[in-house]
Amino acid sequence: MEASNQLSEGDLEKIKPRIIPLQKLRAGETPFTAWHYSALRVNRGGEEIIYKIPIKSIGVIDILEKLARKAPTPPRKIIPVRANSPEGKMLGLKMDRMVESIDEVDEAYREASQQFEINSTYSLVLHGLAMDIEDANGKKIVEANDQNSATKVSDEDAAIQILKGSGFAFEHIQKLAADIRNLTKQEEVRIDLE
Repeated sequence: MEASNQLSEGDLEKIKPRIIPLQKLRAGETPFTAWHYSALRVNRGGEEIIYKIPIKSIGVIDILEKLARKAPTPPRKIIPVRANSPEGKMLGLKMDRMVESIDEVDEAYREASQQFEINSTYSLVLHGLAMDIEDANGKKIVEANDQNSATKVSDEDAAIQILKGSGFAFEHIQKLAADIRNLTKQEEVRIDLE
């Protein structure tokens, strides 16, 4: 599969918006949700197929915030810094000091960050899909309901295995995640302009 057809900010300007005056907001109403399609291209035996995957913005912000809280943090270490060194001058040190430093090249941290990024991308996609995913027995493990309600994911690991087993490459997952983030960002921009 080859990914393409991401919405651009220029596309948003070309869309003629419908103007709806909002007088009140009631619990359960979702006037600020957005949905669209992400197009994934597949070349199957020389024939090009484009799959339109329905995506939505509702619930995505909550997932992004939840994931951000779980992000790995680099280890810290105490290192000596001389006052006359470039680092010491940059810090404005008058005498040599011990300084706490973040070790972003720590191998364990880098591995944890990479795995976190992969897992976060899958999680974002699962929650941003506006379609159901069923297991082999027909049980819904991802339930999208509609474009105006948050997607329920009952078994994230099983859903990821189904995505992988269906032929989705990680590049497709990244494309879907980018489109979901873009849709969410565009909806936030549209709300800010109103």
